[in-house]
Amino acid sequence: MDSVMKTASEYWVLLQQWWFSQARRDLVTFRNPLEIWQENPSILVCELIFVLWAFVTLRHALHYRGRYLWLWIAAVLHGLVTESVSYFIPNVDNFWHFQTTVMFLKQRLPIYILCYYPAIYYTEIVCISRLKLSPLVEPFLIGLVDVMIDFPYDVMGIKMMWWTWHESDPNIYDRTYFVPWTSYLFHMSFVSSFVILHHLTRYLLTGNHRLDYVSRSTFVEIVCIILTSVFAFPMAVATNFIPVYHILHDLYNVHTEVVVLIVFGTYAMISWSGTRLKETEPKQTAKGRSRRSLFDSLSMMLLIHYMFYMVLVWMASPELLRATGLHQSVTHNCTHMRQESIQTAIGIELYRNASLCSSHHRETYFDLNCPPNPIFNQNLPPEGVSWYTICGTPYPNKVEYIAVVTGFCLLGLSVFYQLLSSAPPLLRKTKK
Repeated sequence: MDSVMKTASEYWVLLQQWWFSQARRDLVTFRNPLEIWQENPSILVCELIFVLWAFVTLRHALHYRGRYLWLWIAAVLHGLVTESVSYFIPNVDNFWHFQTTVMFLKQRLPIYILCYYPAIYYTEIVCISRLKLSPLVEPFLIGLVDVMIDFPYDVMGIKMMWWTWHESDPNIYDRTYFVPWTSYLFHMSFVSSFVILHHLTRYLLTGNHRLDYVSRSTFVEIVCIILTSVFAFPMAVATNFIPVYHILHDLYNVHTEVVVLIVFGTYAMISWSGTRLKETEPKQTAKGRSRRSLFDSLSMMLLIHYMFYMVLVWMASPELLRATGLHQSVTHNCTHMRQESIQTAIGIELYRNASLCSSHHRETYFDLNCPPNPIFNQNLPPEGVSWYTICGTPYPNKVEYIAVVTGFCLLGLSVFYQLLSSAPPLLRKTKK
Protein backbone atom coordinates (compact mmCIF):
# COMPACT_ATOMS: atom_id res chain seq x y z
CA MET A 1 0.00 0.00 0.00
CA ASP A 2 2.84 2.39 0.83
CA SER A 3 4.46 1.73 -2.55
CA VAL A 4 1.18 2.45 -4.33
CA MET A 5 0.79 5.76 -2.46
CA LYS A 6 4.40 6.65 -3.24
CA THR A 7 3.90 5.94 -6.93
CA ALA A 8 0.67 7.98 -6.99
CA SER A 9 2.46 10.85 -5.25
CA GLU A 10 5.27 10.75 -7.80
CA TYR A 11 2.80 10.85 -10.67
CA TRP A 12 1.00 13.77 -9.03
CA VAL A 13 4.26 15.69 -8.79
CA LEU A 14 5.01 14.96 -12.45
CA LEU A 15 1.51 16.12 -13.42
CA GLN A 16 1.99 19.35 -11.49
CA GLN A 17 5.36 19.92 -13.14
CA TRP A 18 3.85 19.37 -16.58
CA TRP A 19 0.87 21.63 -15.81
CA PHE A 20 3.13 24.57 -15.00
CA SER A 21 5.63 23.78 -17.75
CA GLN A 22 6.07 25.51 -21.09
CA ALA A 23 5.10 22.26 -22.84
CA ARG A 24 1.61 22.41 -21.34
CA ARG A 25 1.25 26.10 -22.20
CA ASP A 26 2.28 25.32 -25.77
CA LEU A 27 -0.43 22.68 -25.94
CA VAL A 28 -3.32 24.38 -24.15
CA THR A 29 -3.93 27.58 -22.17
CA PHE A 30 -7.00 28.93 -20.40
CA ARG A 31 -8.41 32.40 -19.88
CA ASN A 32 -10.96 33.77 -17.45
CA PRO A 33 -14.32 34.28 -19.23
CA LEU A 34 -15.01 37.37 -17.09
CA GLU A 35 -11.85 38.97 -18.44
CA ILE A 36 -12.97 38.23 -21.99
CA TRP A 37 -16.45 39.61 -21.27
CA GLN A 38 -14.99 42.91 -20.08
CA GLU A 39 -12.76 43.18 -23.15
CA ASN A 40 -14.93 41.80 -25.98
CA PRO A 41 -18.22 40.11 -25.01
CA SER A 42 -19.15 39.34 -28.63
CA ILE A 43 -16.42 36.69 -28.98
CA LEU A 44 -17.64 34.94 -25.83
CA VAL A 45 -21.13 34.58 -27.33
CA CYS A 46 -19.62 33.39 -30.63
CA GLU A 47 -17.55 30.80 -28.78
CA LEU A 48 -20.57 29.55 -26.86
CA ILE A 49 -22.62 29.16 -30.05
CA PHE A 50 -19.96 27.16 -31.89
CA VAL A 51 -19.24 24.88 -28.92
CA LEU A 52 -22.98 24.27 -28.53
CA TRP A 53 -23.32 23.71 -32.28
CA ALA A 54 -20.52 21.12 -32.28
CA PHE A 55 -22.20 19.32 -29.37
CA VAL A 56 -25.55 19.36 -31.19
CA THR A 57 -24.01 17.89 -34.35
CA LEU A 58 -22.24 15.21 -32.29
CA ARG A 59 -25.53 14.26 -30.64
CA HIS A 60 -27.17 14.22 -34.07
CA ALA A 61 -24.44 11.92 -35.41
CA LEU A 62 -24.76 9.52 -32.49
CA HIS A 63 -28.54 9.41 -32.91
CA TYR A 64 -28.64 8.68 -36.64
CA ARG A 65 -25.68 6.27 -36.63
CA GLY A 66 -24.52 5.09 -40.03
CA ARG A 67 -21.52 7.13 -41.17
CA TYR A 68 -22.65 10.33 -39.49
CA LEU A 69 -20.24 9.92 -36.57
CA TRP A 70 -17.35 9.20 -38.95
CA LEU A 71 -18.21 12.39 -40.84
CA TRP A 72 -18.14 14.37 -37.58
CA ILE A 73 -14.74 12.96 -36.60
CA ALA A 74 -13.34 13.58 -40.08
CA ALA A 75 -14.43 17.23 -39.90
CA VAL A 76 -12.63 17.69 -36.56
CA LEU A 77 -9.43 16.11 -37.86
CA HIS A 78 -9.60 18.12 -41.08
CA GLY A 79 -9.97 21.31 -39.05
CA LEU A 80 -6.98 20.39 -36.89
CA VAL A 81 -4.82 19.66 -39.95
CA THR A 82 -5.89 22.82 -41.78
CA GLU A 83 -5.38 25.13 -38.83
CA SER A 84 -2.02 23.59 -37.88
CA VAL A 85 -0.69 24.09 -41.39
CA SER A 86 -1.99 27.66 -41.43
CA TYR A 87 -0.21 28.57 -38.19
CA PHE A 88 3.16 26.89 -38.56
CA ILE A 89 4.06 27.09 -42.25
CA PRO A 90 5.47 30.62 -42.79
CA ASN A 91 4.14 30.99 -46.35
CA VAL A 92 0.52 30.80 -45.14
CA ASP A 93 0.90 32.16 -41.59
CA ASN A 94 -0.98 35.44 -41.98
CA PHE A 95 -3.64 35.76 -39.25
CA TRP A 96 -3.96 35.65 -35.47
CA HIS A 97 -6.99 34.76 -33.36
CA PHE A 98 -8.45 36.47 -30.31
CA GLN A 99 -7.43 34.76 -27.06
CA THR A 100 -10.57 32.89 -26.00
CA THR A 101 -11.30 30.76 -22.93
CA VAL A 102 -9.35 27.75 -24.27
CA MET A 103 -6.45 28.07 -26.71
CA PHE A 104 -4.41 25.28 -28.29
CA LEU A 105 -1.16 25.06 -30.27
CA LYS A 106 0.89 27.85 -28.70
CA GLN A 107 -2.16 30.07 -28.24
CA ARG A 108 -2.98 30.09 -31.95
CA LEU A 109 -6.06 27.81 -32.12
CA PRO A 110 -9.22 28.80 -30.19
CA ILE A 111 -11.54 26.03 -29.10
CA TYR A 112 -14.43 27.54 -31.07
CA ILE A 113 -12.44 27.25 -34.33
CA LEU A 114 -11.90 23.56 -33.60
CA CYS A 115 -15.68 23.34 -33.10
CA TYR A 116 -16.35 25.36 -36.26
CA TYR A 117 -15.49 22.48 -38.59
CA PRO A 118 -17.80 19.79 -37.19
CA ALA A 119 -20.51 22.40 -36.63
CA ILE A 120 -20.50 23.93 -40.12
CA TYR A 121 -19.25 21.03 -42.23
CA TYR A 122 -21.52 18.46 -40.62
CA THR A 123 -24.61 20.67 -40.82
CA GLU A 124 -24.29 21.64 -44.46
CA ILE A 125 -23.20 18.18 -45.65
CA VAL A 126 -26.10 16.46 -43.87
CA CYS A 127 -28.64 19.04 -45.06
CA ILE A 128 -27.53 18.86 -48.70
CA SER A 129 -27.25 15.05 -48.62
CA ARG A 130 -31.01 14.90 -48.01
CA LEU A 131 -31.59 16.26 -51.53
CA LYS A 132 -30.17 13.00 -52.97
CA LEU A 133 -28.13 14.83 -55.61
CA SER A 134 -25.46 13.28 -57.77
CA PRO A 135 -22.10 12.95 -55.95
CA LEU A 136 -20.65 14.93 -58.87
CA VAL A 137 -22.87 17.90 -58.00
CA GLU A 138 -23.20 17.75 -54.23
CA PRO A 139 -19.67 19.01 -53.32
CA PHE A 140 -20.11 22.21 -55.34
CA LEU A 141 -23.50 23.04 -53.87
CA ILE A 142 -22.07 22.48 -50.39
CA GLY A 143 -19.22 24.84 -51.29
CA LEU A 144 -21.72 27.57 -52.18
CA VAL A 145 -23.77 26.95 -49.05
CA ASP A 146 -20.61 27.14 -46.94
CA VAL A 147 -19.96 30.68 -48.19
CA MET A 148 -23.53 31.66 -47.30
CA ILE A 149 -23.03 30.41 -43.74
CA ASP A 150 -19.59 31.93 -43.45
CA PHE A 151 -20.24 35.40 -44.91
CA PRO A 152 -21.78 37.13 -41.84
CA TYR A 153 -19.22 35.41 -39.61
CA ASP A 154 -16.34 36.69 -41.75
CA VAL A 155 -17.65 40.25 -42.05
CA MET A 156 -18.59 40.69 -38.40
CA GLY A 157 -15.71 38.62 -37.01
CA ILE A 158 -13.00 40.84 -38.42
CA LYS A 159 -14.86 44.03 -37.45
CA MET A 160 -15.22 42.69 -33.89
CA MET A 161 -11.47 41.79 -33.90
CA TRP A 162 -12.06 38.07 -33.36
CA TRP A 163 -8.90 37.75 -35.43
CA THR A 164 -6.51 40.06 -37.29
CA TRP A 165 -4.94 39.69 -40.73
CA HIS A 166 -1.38 40.30 -41.82
CA GLU A 167 -1.41 43.85 -43.14
CA SER A 168 0.55 43.42 -46.40
CA ASP A 169 0.46 39.72 -47.30
CA PRO A 170 -0.25 39.67 -51.06
CA ASN A 171 -2.42 36.54 -50.75
CA ILE A 172 -4.93 38.38 -48.56
CA TYR A 173 -4.40 41.94 -49.76
CA ASP A 174 -7.55 42.27 -51.89
CA ARG A 175 -10.45 42.73 -49.46
CA THR A 176 -14.05 43.85 -49.07
CA TYR A 177 -15.30 44.90 -45.61
CA PHE A 178 -11.79 43.98 -44.42
CA VAL A 179 -12.37 40.35 -45.48
CA PRO A 180 -9.85 38.92 -47.99
CA TRP A 181 -11.51 37.56 -51.11
CA THR A 182 -9.31 34.48 -50.75
CA SER A 183 -11.21 33.67 -47.53
CA TYR A 184 -14.30 32.87 -49.58
CA LEU A 185 -12.22 30.83 -52.04
CA PHE A 186 -10.77 28.96 -49.08
CA HIS A 187 -14.19 28.06 -47.72
CA MET A 188 -15.61 26.98 -51.09
CA SER A 189 -12.65 24.91 -52.17
CA PHE A 190 -11.78 23.27 -48.87
CA VAL A 191 -15.25 22.02 -48.02
CA SER A 192 -15.89 20.82 -51.58
CA SER A 193 -12.56 18.95 -51.59
CA PHE A 194 -13.45 17.48 -48.22
CA VAL A 195 -16.80 16.20 -49.56
CA ILE A 196 -15.25 14.81 -52.75
CA LEU A 197 -12.67 12.84 -50.79
CA HIS A 198 -15.28 11.78 -48.22
CA HIS A 199 -17.46 10.30 -50.96
CA LEU A 200 -14.65 8.99 -53.18
CA THR A 201 -12.72 7.09 -50.51
CA ARG A 202 -15.87 5.40 -49.23
CA TYR A 203 -17.06 4.51 -52.71
CA LEU A 204 -13.69 3.02 -53.67
CA LEU A 205 -13.23 1.07 -50.43
CA THR A 206 -16.82 0.03 -49.68
CA GLY A 207 -18.77 0.60 -52.91
CA ASN A 208 -21.20 3.01 -51.20
CA HIS A 209 -20.64 6.69 -50.35
CA ARG A 210 -23.99 7.43 -48.68
CA LEU A 211 -24.05 8.75 -45.12
CA ASP A 212 -26.88 6.43 -44.05
CA TYR A 213 -24.92 3.36 -45.12
CA VAL A 214 -24.05 1.17 -42.14
CA SER A 215 -20.39 0.27 -42.46
CA ARG A 216 -19.23 -3.23 -41.59
CA SER A 217 -15.56 -2.35 -41.14
CA THR A 218 -14.33 0.14 -38.56
CA PHE A 219 -10.81 -0.09 -39.96
CA VAL A 220 -11.97 0.97 -43.43
CA GLU A 221 -13.86 3.93 -41.99
CA ILE A 222 -10.77 5.02 -40.05
CA VAL A 223 -8.69 4.84 -43.23
CA CYS A 224 -11.31 6.94 -45.02
CA ILE A 225 -11.43 9.68 -42.41
CA ILE A 226 -7.62 9.89 -42.30
CA LEU A 227 -7.39 10.19 -46.08
CA THR A 228 -10.19 12.75 -46.15
CA SER A 229 -8.97 14.93 -43.30
CA VAL A 230 -5.32 14.97 -44.38
CA PHE A 231 -5.62 15.31 -48.16
CA ALA A 232 -8.55 17.76 -48.44
CA PHE A 233 -6.10 20.64 -47.90
CA PRO A 234 -3.64 19.73 -50.71
CA MET A 235 -6.51 18.77 -53.01
CA ALA A 236 -8.13 22.21 -52.59
CA VAL A 237 -4.82 23.89 -53.33
CA ALA A 238 -4.16 21.68 -56.37
CA THR A 239 -7.64 21.98 -57.91
CA ASN A 240 -8.72 25.53 -57.01
CA PHE A 241 -5.83 27.71 -55.86
CA ILE A 242 -3.07 26.70 -58.26
CA PRO A 243 -4.95 26.49 -61.60
CA VAL A 244 -7.20 29.50 -60.96
CA TYR A 245 -6.05 31.84 -58.20
CA HIS A 246 -2.24 31.62 -58.31
CA ILE A 247 -1.96 31.63 -62.10
CA LEU A 248 -4.38 34.52 -62.65
CA HIS A 249 -3.43 36.54 -59.57
CA ASP A 250 0.31 35.89 -59.24
CA LEU A 251 1.28 35.71 -62.92
CA TYR A 252 -1.18 38.17 -64.49
CA ASN A 253 -2.14 40.44 -61.55
CA VAL A 254 -5.86 39.68 -61.88
CA HIS A 255 -7.77 41.07 -58.88
CA THR A 256 -8.76 38.35 -56.42
CA GLU A 257 -12.40 39.44 -56.58
CA VAL A 258 -12.48 38.42 -60.26
CA VAL A 259 -10.88 35.07 -59.50
CA VAL A 260 -13.35 34.29 -56.71
CA LEU A 261 -16.31 35.27 -58.88
CA ILE A 262 -15.07 32.92 -61.62
CA VAL A 263 -14.89 30.03 -59.14
CA PHE A 264 -18.21 31.00 -57.57
CA GLY A 265 -19.88 31.11 -60.99
CA THR A 266 -18.46 27.70 -61.90
CA TYR A 267 -19.73 26.18 -58.67
CA ALA A 268 -23.13 27.82 -59.19
CA MET A 269 -23.47 26.51 -62.76
CA ILE A 270 -22.61 22.95 -61.73
CA SER A 271 -25.01 23.13 -58.77
CA TRP A 272 -27.84 24.61 -60.85
CA SER A 273 -27.40 21.99 -63.57
CA GLY A 274 -27.54 19.19 -61.01
CA THR A 275 -30.52 20.52 -59.06
CA ARG A 276 -32.43 21.30 -62.27
CA LEU A 277 -32.47 17.59 -63.09
CA LYS A 278 -34.35 16.99 -59.84
CA GLU A 279 -37.26 19.10 -61.09
CA THR A 280 -38.52 16.16 -63.16
CA GLU A 281 -38.96 14.08 -59.99
CA PRO A 282 -42.15 14.22 -57.91
CA LYS A 283 -42.04 16.89 -55.23
CA GLN A 284 -43.39 16.68 -51.75
CA THR A 285 -46.51 18.65 -51.08
CA ALA A 286 -46.70 20.98 -48.12
CA LYS A 287 -49.39 18.73 -46.66
CA GLY A 288 -47.34 15.58 -46.95
CA ARG A 289 -44.04 17.05 -45.86
CA SER A 290 -42.83 16.17 -42.37
CA ARG A 291 -42.35 19.18 -40.12
CA ARG A 292 -39.25 17.43 -38.81
CA SER A 293 -37.62 17.86 -42.24
CA LEU A 294 -37.74 21.61 -41.60
CA PHE A 295 -37.34 21.96 -37.85
CA ASP A 296 -34.68 19.74 -36.36
CA SER A 297 -31.62 20.44 -34.22
CA LEU A 298 -29.44 21.36 -37.20
CA SER A 299 -31.91 23.87 -38.64
CA MET A 300 -32.35 25.40 -35.19
CA MET A 301 -28.58 25.97 -34.95
CA LEU A 302 -28.61 27.60 -38.37
CA LEU A 303 -31.39 29.90 -37.19
CA ILE A 304 -29.41 30.79 -34.04
CA HIS A 305 -26.31 31.41 -36.17
CA TYR A 306 -28.01 33.88 -38.50
CA MET A 307 -30.04 35.55 -35.75
CA PHE A 308 -26.88 36.18 -33.73
CA TYR A 309 -25.26 38.17 -36.53
CA MET A 310 -28.42 40.10 -37.32
CA VAL A 311 -28.59 41.18 -33.67
CA LEU A 312 -24.84 41.73 -33.38
CA VAL A 313 -24.57 44.11 -36.33
CA TRP A 314 -27.36 46.25 -34.80
CA MET A 315 -26.28 46.18 -31.17
CA ALA A 316 -22.47 46.08 -31.21
CA SER A 317 -20.26 49.12 -30.84
CA PRO A 318 -16.87 47.93 -32.13
CA GLU A 319 -15.14 51.13 -30.99
CA LEU A 320 -15.70 50.02 -27.38
CA LEU A 321 -14.03 46.61 -27.82
CA ARG A 322 -10.47 45.48 -27.10
CA ALA A 323 -8.41 42.48 -28.14
CA THR A 324 -5.32 41.48 -26.17
CA GLY A 325 -3.16 38.71 -27.58
CA LEU A 326 -1.01 37.72 -30.54
CA HIS A 327 -0.96 40.05 -33.53
CA GLN A 328 1.47 41.01 -36.27
CA SER A 329 4.67 42.34 -34.69
CA VAL A 330 4.91 46.13 -34.46
CA THR A 331 7.65 48.49 -35.64
CA HIS A 332 8.05 52.25 -35.15
CA ASN A 333 10.76 52.53 -37.80
CA CYS A 334 8.41 52.89 -40.74
CA THR A 335 10.90 54.51 -43.14
CA HIS A 336 13.02 51.38 -43.42
CA MET A 337 10.48 48.55 -43.24
CA ARG A 338 12.05 45.11 -43.40
CA GLN A 339 10.59 42.88 -46.11
CA GLU A 340 10.22 39.12 -45.90
CA SER A 341 9.68 36.73 -48.79
CA ILE A 342 6.95 34.11 -49.10
CA GLN A 343 6.66 31.47 -51.78
CA THR A 344 3.35 30.66 -53.45
CA ALA A 345 2.14 27.20 -54.39
CA ILE A 346 3.45 27.67 -57.95
CA GLY A 347 6.92 28.69 -56.78
CA ILE A 348 6.65 32.46 -57.26
CA GLU A 349 8.39 34.56 -54.62
CA LEU A 350 6.31 37.42 -53.21
CA TYR A 351 7.11 39.96 -50.52
CA ARG A 352 5.35 41.43 -47.51
CA ASN A 353 6.27 43.71 -44.62
CA ALA A 354 7.78 41.81 -41.72
CA SER A 355 6.10 44.11 -39.17
CA LEU A 356 3.12 46.43 -38.81
CA CYS A 357 3.96 50.13 -38.96
CA SER A 358 2.63 51.84 -35.83
CA SER A 359 2.18 55.29 -37.40
CA HIS A 360 0.45 54.45 -40.68
CA HIS A 361 -1.07 51.17 -41.82
CA ARG A 362 -4.07 50.06 -43.85
CA GLU A 363 -5.80 48.10 -41.06
CA THR A 364 -8.48 50.64 -40.19
CA TYR A 365 -10.69 48.07 -38.43
CA PHE A 366 -8.48 48.46 -35.34
CA ASP A 367 -6.26 51.06 -33.71
CA LEU A 368 -2.95 50.58 -31.92
CA ASN A 369 -3.40 53.75 -29.89
CA CYS A 370 -5.45 52.46 -26.95
CA PRO A 371 -4.82 54.63 -23.86
CA PRO A 372 -4.05 53.41 -21.37
CA ASN A 373 -2.55 50.19 -22.74
CA PRO A 374 -3.15 47.60 -19.98
CA ILE A 375 0.05 45.71 -20.80
CA PHE A 376 2.69 48.40 -21.31
CA ASN A 377 1.02 51.39 -19.60
CA GLN A 378 1.60 53.45 -22.73
CA ASN A 379 -0.38 54.30 -25.84
CA LEU A 380 1.60 52.21 -28.33
CA PRO A 381 3.20 48.79 -27.87
CA PRO A 382 7.03 48.70 -27.83
CA GLU A 383 9.13 47.93 -30.87
CA GLY A 384 9.05 44.34 -32.10
CA VAL A 385 6.40 42.89 -29.76
CA SER A 386 3.65 40.61 -31.09
CA TRP A 387 1.55 40.36 -27.91
CA TYR A 388 -0.32 43.59 -27.28
CA THR A 389 -3.77 45.19 -27.07
CA ILE A 390 -5.64 46.68 -30.01
CA CYS A 391 -8.88 48.66 -29.82
CA GLY A 392 -11.82 48.69 -32.18
CA THR A 393 -12.95 51.47 -34.49
CA PRO A 394 -16.48 52.65 -35.37
CA TYR A 395 -18.36 51.28 -38.36
CA PRO A 396 -17.37 53.21 -41.52
CA ASN A 397 -21.09 53.15 -42.34
CA LYS A 398 -23.27 51.29 -39.85
CA VAL A 399 -26.37 51.34 -42.05
CA GLU A 400 -24.39 49.71 -44.84
CA TYR A 401 -23.13 47.01 -42.47
CA ILE A 402 -26.67 46.39 -41.24
CA ALA A 403 -27.97 46.13 -44.80
CA VAL A 404 -25.21 43.76 -45.96
CA VAL A 405 -25.12 41.43 -42.95
CA THR A 406 -28.90 41.32 -42.43
CA GLY A 407 -29.49 40.83 -46.14
CA PHE A 408 -27.12 37.88 -46.37
CA CYS A 409 -28.52 36.33 -43.19
CA LEU A 410 -32.06 36.51 -44.57
CA LEU A 411 -30.83 35.14 -47.89
CA GLY A 412 -29.13 32.26 -46.10
CA LEU A 413 -32.25 31.44 -44.11
CA SER A 414 -34.32 31.54 -47.28
CA VAL A 415 -31.94 29.22 -49.14
CA PHE A 416 -31.88 26.67 -46.34
CA TYR A 417 -35.66 26.84 -46.01
CA GLN A 418 -36.05 26.09 -49.72
CA LEU A 419 -33.53 23.25 -49.57
CA LEU A 420 -34.92 21.61 -46.46
CA SER A 421 -38.57 22.06 -47.43
CA SER A 422 -38.02 19.94 -50.55
CA ALA A 423 -36.00 17.23 -48.80
CA PRO A 424 -37.31 14.16 -46.99
CA PRO A 425 -36.48 13.76 -43.29
CA LEU A 426 -33.55 11.63 -42.18
CA LEU A 427 -34.23 8.06 -41.10
CA ARG A 428 -32.34 6.51 -38.26
CA LYS A 429 -30.34 3.44 -39.24
CA THR A 430 -29.81 0.38 -37.08
CA LYS A 431 -26.87 -1.94 -37.51
CA LYS A 432 -27.82 -5.41 -38.68
